[in-house]
Amino acid sequence: MDVEDVTVSSVRKNTSNNTLTVYGANFTKNTKIFVNGNKVPTTFLTSNLITTSLDNVQNGDTITVNILGSKSLLLRAGTGEVVYEDPDIVPETEDPTEIPDTTATEMKNTETESSETGSSETTSKTDSS
Repeated sequence: MDVEDVTVSSVRKNTSNNTLTVYGANFTKNTKIFVNGNKVPTTFLTSNLITTSLDNVQNGDTITVNILGSKSLLLRAGTGEVVYEDPDIVPETEDPTEIPDTTATEMKNTETESSETGSSETTSKTDSS
């Protein structure tokens, strides 16, 4: 039996069914997902898609794939790895950006048009309340 190289190219979080979908190539029913080097329960969908529960991964974990044979013997180590970045986690910055309060100042634009010349003029006025 010829075993082709398996690769992982990307991952996507799916909160509607609590899964992490792993995208790649040459997956088989014996392809398993590894998180930080540890095998996690894996569901084979197609030769390009496998999944695991979101409960098995955390932000910053390294995702790889391998093909295992009987008794979980490694048949083929996958190529490539993806670091899982949870899209729901907003990274903290060292220096938070301060947003000025603009509710006290309003910009009022008024437009006047001269019917004789067909020209228009825009005037901006700042009101402090």
